[in-house]
Amino acid sequence: MAAAWRRCFARLASGACGRTPLPAVERAEKLYAEVASYAEGRPLSPKDWACFEEQNNPGKRPPFRSELMRCLVVKRDYALAQSLLEYAEGVGGGVTRTLLAYYLALCSTEHQAATCLRRILESSGGLLDARTRDLVVRSLCETPLWRKAIELLDEPAPSSDALNAVAVAALKHGDYSTAWRSVEQLRGSPPLHIHHSTLEAWLMTACTLAQNKQPDQGRWLVDRLLAYLGGSDQGPLSSSLALGLSSFYDKWALPGWSNAPAEISRDGCCCRCGRQLELYQLSSAEWEELRQGVLERCLEGDDPYLSSNPQELNRFRDFLNRAPAYTVVLDGLNVALMGGGTPRLKAQQLLKVVQHYAVQRNKAVLVVGRKHMLQWPANIMDRIWKHCLRYLANDTSHDDPFLLYAALHGGPGTLVVSRDLMRQHRFRLGDPRLQELFRRWRHLHQEQWGTNAPIPAVSYKVEVQGSSTDGWHVPHTEENGTAVATPSPSAPVQWLCIAPATTLQSSS
Repeated sequence: MAAAWRRCFARLASGACGRTPLPAVERAEKLYAEVASYAEGRPLSPKDWACFEEQNNPGKRPPFRSELMRCLVVKRDYALAQSLLEYAEGVGGGVTRTLLAYYLALCSTEHQAATCLRRILESSGGLLDARTRDLVVRSLCETPLWRKAIELLDEPAPSSDALNAVAVAALKHGDYSTAWRSVEQLRGSPPLHIHHSTLEAWLMTACTLAQNKQPDQGRWLVDRLLAYLGGSDQGPLSSSLALGLSSFYDKWALPGWSNAPAEISRDGCCCRCGRQLELYQLSSAEWEELRQGVLERCLEGDDPYLSSNPQELNRFRDFLNRAPAYTVVLDGLNVALMGGGTPRLKAQQLLKVVQHYAVQRNKAVLVVGRKHMLQWPANIMDRIWKHCLRYLANDTSHDDPFLLYAALHGGPGTLVVSRDLMRQHRFRLGDPRLQELFRRWRHLHQEQWGTNAPIPAVSYKVEVQGSSTDGWHVPHTEENGTAVATPSPSAPVQWLCIAPATTLQSSS
């Protein structure tokens, strides 16, 4: 069990909570492999560290020792971390706050943690910048002084990493109310993401309670987690978490309850239990309310979401007023990037997508992109322009405001093709009702392009649905045969149906 908790914290410390390994994570892995090979299982002397740094940091980059400490902490290599700290104490540049903040995670006693924390705070005059504060919070959560981390969360506003770390620490120590408060804070404004490691820790805690003859408490935790996910627009879980949920209900479900994979029909009906999933709906009046709200708050306010100037948006409005009618707005650069890294591959990808909508589906297509796309291979781009309207914004502008404006200008039947979930625009609306209308509109009117074909919008909500009395429907995705921490939006969605026998009987 201790190893499982270390795994949760390691993910938080490494930043490996995303769908693919970040370059920083890959560099840390490579750096640790180099230092471990150099050390050959022994602590390094200050002279050894000086030689290693000379070989691997010839440019004398200041963050190098902090990066070293970070990877040693992730790997829980106490001996090398301690010797690195001793080396840093005696050389130029000394011990930085960042290095100490990483090292803090390895302090196994209250005295060690308190001493390290005091050094960090004294070196900063008691005031930490947001990045260092979040790092200190994450590290404190791995020590006996984890509750001290809560005191640091007030100002400035904590990041999702910090809140997730506190939630995991609270779960580990059985403080469920603190864990719940931390998770609830993620639903603030703007909303933050609950990490895979937090969900894993929550489920692991429920399993531990059930194993310790507290199955009711374990089920209560799982129900509370599922209810939270259902109200948080989290989308599909990873298949590894769905498998964990299935295993939990196999062992500790109430009598008569069962779970199994289920097919969901196109109209949102579960083929296992017969329950109708909640549908997305948007009336004409609601669409008009949303259109006005988006224009006023996102695009026509004092600070329109453009990194150039508002004059360009005015030119775009004029273009749309003169343009023929269209039914599809295509995020050109976003879609093209799916093709690969070279301009030719991007252009070929864009051609394939435009031909799908304009030729195969006989839609009127507007491509919104950026001017540098004109430098892509002309023979391919000319074929694209024959099938669509186009507007190319300045390269310094954000193109998503143009995409959103075009979609709303086109009318309630206009389809948007993009992998961008437009969370920034939803946040900028401010008003909870408008945010909900925007969410419904996006789900009903946005398609994402998969590997070779579009992933059509569905009318039902692809999120956890249900209750502790009627049962749960849990969407999950698996990519390339491997359960992933943050599922790709384009991965096929599967469903887990958790239902009481009465529901199954009534549907048969």
